[in-house]
Amino acid sequence: MSDTKMGISGRIAKKFLLTEITPLLALVGLLLGVFAVMVTPREEDPQINVTIAMYLFLFLVRVLKK
Repeated sequence: MSDTKMGISGRIAKKFLLTEITPLLALVGLLLGVFAVMVTPREEDPQINVTIAMYLFLFLVRVLKK
């Protein structure tokens, strides 16, 4: 497929598919994510807030059961 028929996203995807550094970038992203989880401070006594999404979910379950 020629580059003239592809849009900007197609050309970017083609570059990533043909480049040998893409697996290295994926590995670096994964390692950065693991590092971020490890260095994020934890709360000693976390406060858990139940959001409106939980109530909405329970409401929808009850409505769909009927």
